[in-house]
Amino acid sequence: MKKLDRLLLTSKIDDDATVLGGRASNGSQQIKGKRNNKKTLSLPASHAADILISSTALTPLYSELLMYINYHRDRSTADALKKVILTYFTPDEISDAKRLIVTAFGSDLEGCSALTDRRTSTIRSAREAELDDIMDIFDILDGNQLINAHVLFAATRWDRVPKFGPEDINVCAVVDRQLQLEATVATLSSSVSLNSNAATDVQTKYVEDLKSAVSDMENKIATLSQNITSQFTHLTAVCQQLAATVTYRNSPLHSLPPPPPSPHTPLVDRSMNVVVYGLAESRDSLQWRDELANVLRCAAGRDVPVTDALRIGGRFVADRTRPVLVKLQTVWDRRLVLSGTRKLGDDPMRKHVFVKADESVEVRRHATLKRLLTRATREGKNVKISDDGGLLHVDGVFVFSLAEGFVKNSITVKSPSSYNGANA
Repeated sequence: MKKLDRLLLTSKIDDDATVLGGRASNGSQQIKGKRNNKKTLSLPASHAADILISSTALTPLYSELLMYINYHRDRSTADALKKVILTYFTPDEISDAKRLIVTAFGSDLEGCSALTDRRTSTIRSAREAELDDIMDIFDILDGNQLINAHVLFAATRWDRVPKFGPEDINVCAVVDRQLQLEATVATLSSSVSLNSNAATDVQTKYVEDLKSAVSDMENKIATLSQNITSQFTHLTAVCQQLAATVTYRNSPLHSLPPPPPSPHTPLVDRSMNVVVYGLAESRDSLQWRDELANVLRCAAGRDVPVTDALRIGGRFVADRTRPVLVKLQTVWDRRLVLSGTRKLGDDPMRKHVFVKADESVEVRRHATLKRLLTRATREGKNVKISDDGGLLHVDGVFVFSLAEGFVKNSITVKSPSSYNGANA
């Protein structure tokens, strides 16, 4: 119940309270009960309808259709109201509503043509006729001021009450609302566009600043990474050299004498030379030189300047791959390339390519002799080597000679008179 402007209550009002007397001097009504003790309720006249509705003076009339008509009949045109009812309610609901209102106000509708039972005709259907009768009955009751005097129209099934008013189906009203909606959407779109542009500008500037900072950081990291890689490569090379030296000195092969210098071999500076094996043959020197530069770059991790490069091993033969003698510019480049040759094995395109240091024939044969001796000893074969270290004998067969390399015909090699057994 609405809030009262002023309320003076001495005791509870009975459920069968009735309105007695007329208007008070201040424009309010006096409501009294039937109990022995006097009960007085003083309130403004604007709230008298609330008291009447809450009392038992009004008889509830439960009909969703009648409640909808009673509410909207003064808020819309009759045609719009009829259109909604005929569209939303079923013929049985219209007939039940007519019988209900006729039963409630039968004594006040004597002689009214709306009391006639309707049938479908060529002019209109039965439900249209009964709806017209209901509208006429409301007009008669409204003219006699009986609409809200005795009954209260109510609904028990709210799912059978239209959720819209008759004027909501008016095309002009729909167009007006559409125009208002479009104007509102346009305003919102403009505001969103302005905010989006401002946010985009801020975001773009933030992204640009972030990219610049990331770029600077990447440059610093790249420089630091290059420095670390260079130092690590140098450290790896030094460690490998130290490990090779320690291994060699701890090996029994260290007792082998070094190869004597040949008086017929001219002195050649090989400190900056490497030999590349497995590089594809081509009559176009530019083609295999480009591949040579790629091989050196892969091994060293950077571009390696080359002073000169040439094929060795005779003339060009299609089914044979000649090694390439490469002269680099610095000793450091040679060390860097040799220490990174293992990277070629990780490249599927260059697994067959390998790089070795350029050494004299004597040094290469001496290294080959040590390698053959190590392998035969590891495999448990009977190995003997001459006192001067020039001939290798494995299982009674001459295998290698420092003078001539691999022995193809034992008759051409002079057998030594004495041997040192590597294993007995």
